[in-house]
Amino acid sequence: MGSFSSLVSYLQMPVSRVSIHRSISQDLAAIIRVLAAPDRALSSASSYQKDGLKSLIESYFSVSNVSLFPYARTAFYFILKALDLPAGSVVALTPLNIQPMLDIVRSLGLRPVFVDLDPYCFSVDLASLDLVIREHAPSCFLHAYLFGSAPNAEAISSVCKSNSVFLIEDISQAIGCKSGGNFLGSFGNAAIYSSSLSKFIDSYNGSFCWVRDDRLSSVVEAFSSALPSPSRVRVFRIITKSIFWRIALSRFIFSFFTYPVLFSLRTLRRPLFEKLLGPSVSSSSTDLPTFYFESLSSIQCQAMQSSIARLSFVVSRQKLVAGKILSAATLLGPKALRATAHLSDAAFRDSSVFWQFPLEVKSPVAVRDRLFSAGIETGATNLSNLAESEGVCCPVAERIKSSYLFVPMHSFMRVRDYRHLLDLLLN
Repeated sequence: MGSFSSLVSYLQMPVSRVSIHRSISQDLAAIIRVLAAPDRALSSASSYQKDGLKSLIESYFSVSNVSLFPYARTAFYFILKALDLPAGSVVALTPLNIQPMLDIVRSLGLRPVFVDLDPYCFSVDLASLDLVIREHAPSCFLHAYLFGSAPNAEAISSVCKSNSVFLIEDISQAIGCKSGGNFLGSFGNAAIYSSSLSKFIDSYNGSFCWVRDDRLSSVVEAFSSALPSPSRVRVFRIITKSIFWRIALSRFIFSFFTYPVLFSLRTLRRPLFEKLLGPSVSSSSTDLPTFYFESLSSIQCQAMQSSIARLSFVVSRQKLVAGKILSAATLLGPKALRATAHLSDAAFRDSSVFWQFPLEVKSPVAVRDRLFSAGIETGATNLSNLAESEGVCCPVAERIKSSYLFVPMHSFMRVRDYRHLLDLLLN
């Protein structure tokens, strides 16, 4: 009873670490469209739809040469294909990413190496990048920005450019971030984005990319145009699964249904509880699934347009939540301010979008349990440490993976809620 009384005293109701940024009206519109005309909604997007979406993306981000794919991993695959690198060429990657990115490198007969991270903004560590370039001479570097933080992208771009390294920016977690006044994704030779559940632009999966070089871009676009129609069953399953999670993680459903179920599971079936909230298991394979290579569906194309139209609003709302966390840290005093020091940096706050907010804690397993008992569901990143899976030590990536927990970021939470939450996290 004590844990539930603390909910009433502080947060009033339990909260999840995950925020779904697609609106309920978007989900309702998608379901109505699928039920009213399933053949049309679940089939390939028309050329007219695709051209309209590409124009919207190009206008919003001030870029050109946009191509559409079903997954960011697919876009990455075809950019590498377009580069036509000799077998055995080195591809550098930041270590925290999804397993399929490593599978794609391997499937093309290329050799991965890893560049460790900077713990301040979770970007690539420039000294580590310089060392990898000098020792391995990579042809390409896939840099995945993490958690909605904006690094010094100009410096990263400059290092890659001066060493003739083709820079691909993965902006999936940092869409809307700026560095020096320019959007991330505009500093490298190419950029990829994954439009999936809980992202700022969420379209029931789907992806877009752009390539600066016109010749390479035409090759990538040719690959995109040649993709076969998507599996309607697969797309329908993605939509229904996404909407299920949208409902389960919504404020009131999570409080009065999802959290009590999880609370019971934690008590009665702890392994199942950990499986539900932990990373999905993804085994390594160079035999890539066929569904990576299907075209974007009509319903996904429309959902992406709707999400882009709301992006500025979503980013503004997320920045306001970060401001509440800073106010709570200020009230708690020096220890909390040290833990959230980057929030006191006005330049960092202005450029970052705070898709997620990780904090380093001592004894993360114990802290996570204490928070959950207080009605706050949280955890570490579910991204894989690809370097570790390859037997490579990247100390900062290991530290982020093992010692950082996410602070739930919800617009309905108040400064006093964050004060209580930070107190539980840090003490």
